[in-house]
Amino acid sequence: AGARRGVPLFADVTVVSVHTRVGDARPTAANRDGGVLQQAVATKRRKYADVTAAAQACLLVLGCEAYGRWCDDAVLIVREL
Repeated sequence: AGARRGVPLFADVTVVSVHTRVGDARPTAANRDGGVLQQAVATKRRKYADVTAAAQACLLVLGCEAYGRWCDDAVLIVREL
């Protein structure tokens, strides 16, 4: 049994920055650790709601913030592999 016990894995890789193109901080970036990344993960889960809801598949959002913070899915799948 490998990662996720043989269930097909769908992965969406995303990298987000806590800064906008003009250098301003994104909302929640200054007052919530990982806030920007959590928003990106939630957006991906809404975008792929059909995969998220399917019992026969697993959506992994492999996200990180620029300069290092990884989302839970990324950390967990590396450990599982």
